[in-house]
Parts: sequence; C-alpha cells; structure tokens
Amino acid sequence: MALSKKIDDETGKLSKKIDDETGRLSKKIDDETGKLYRKIDDETGKLYQKIDDETGRLSKKIDDETGKLSKKIDAISVDLAEHRADTEKHRAAYKVSE
Repeated sequence: MALSKKIDDETGKLSKKIDDETGRLSKKIDDETGKLYRKIDDETGKLYQKIDDETGRLSKKIDDETGKLSKKIDAISVDLAEHRADTEKHRAAYKVSE
C-alpha cells in the first residue's frame, strides 16, 4: 500500500509540474505570437506606405507625360488648321481635275 501511495504522490507532483510547464510554455507562445503579429502589422504598414509613395510618383509621371502629349497634339492641330486654311485660300491651284 505504501508503494501505491508513493506512486500516486509522485504522479500528482509530475502532473502538477507538467501543468505548470504547459502553462508557462503557452504564455510564452502567446507572447511571441503577439510580437510576431505586431511586427507583421508594422511591416504591412511600411509596405502600404511604399506602395502609396510609388503610386503617387507614377501618377505624377503619367500626368506629366499626358501633359506633354496634349501639348504635342495641340501643336499638330494648330499646324493642321493653318495648313488647311492655306489650302482653302489657294483652292484653285490645288484643284484636282478628272
């Protein structure tokens, strides 16, 4: 009987140690998980900021190029209008006969 009691006592002590260690490890895992989530959130914020910055830079570049193209189109339109007016003024000289 004494041996059975001793085994039960040791088993109880071992179970308590296991429970304590499991609790300690669970808390440590929770702490590390929290740190990792915070780090992920920080890095995600940095990436979104980089994306926003790059989007703004590209948007400005597109606007600049669009402006340059618009000026070129306007210049061609003016040149074409002047050419047409000159052609209309000299209609007889440019007349195609059949």
